Amino acid sequence: MNRPPLSIVLPLHRTAATLDELLGRLGAACPPGAEYVLVDDRCPDGSGDAVLARWAHVPGRLVRLRDNAGQHAAVQAGLRHARGERVVVMDADLQDAPEDVPRLLAALDSGTADVVCAGRRGHYADPGQERTARLYRRVARLLSGGRIPVDAGMFSAWRRDAAARVVALDDHAAPLVPAAALARLRITTVPVDRHTRPRGRSATGSLRRVRVAVRGLVTLTPLHPVVRRLQPVRRRPPTAEVVELGLVRSEEP
Repeated sequence: MNRPPLSIVLPLHRTAATLDELLGRLGAACPPGAEYVLVDDRCPDGSGDAVLARWAHVPGRLVRLRDNAGQHAAVQAGLRHARGERVVVMDADLQDAPEDVPRLLAALDSGTADVVCAGRRGHYADPGQERTARLYRRVARLLSGGRIPVDAGMFSAWRRDAAARVVALDDHAAPLVPAAALARLRITTVPVDRHTRPRGRSATGSLRRVRVAVRGLVTLTPLHPVVRRLQPVRRRPPTAEVVELGLVRSEEP
């Protein structure tokens, strides 16, 4: 099987308003032959339906989760269905700029790391949220023994084998960057401006944000195997329907 040069994994949840601009800008910014792995995390505003209505012509697949599994589980579902030699993971709400993808790929191609994360810069959330995010990343760096850079965000570029090592951990709920550290991957960053969300609001409330942060930190401690054993149902990958794209015509925007 000829693998595409790049897979772009995009979790979709409350992102219907940004989908057309996002995919249009990605098409202009990314190298030819890229495939899209769009993960519909039970999006309440119909992002998955919008893909089928207007973007079914793009190469790749739409992964439709039966239940809302959360951002990180959606990302890992996308990784399981990505076929590219390299993989880019990014939010679909335009806080991550598609025009920065080539910079991440160039750093990845230098061969100095298995994963290149966007080193977050700028003011993209309220001051309290930014302060707690910085604290979380400092603690994550400490618990990972320095393996996680203090500015590493989820927007990232991966070698195929590195993404496969995270999937092989068999912990679909683990946040992506701590999972990379757990898999003992080499992680580096390049400075990238993160933007405020142009439309809509985040689906991640304060309580879920705290839970994700705690889960990420636990992933980096000896408690991780214990927590996984205590949550056997949540360990299972979410049930998904996979729709192959690029096989039917759609109304292009």
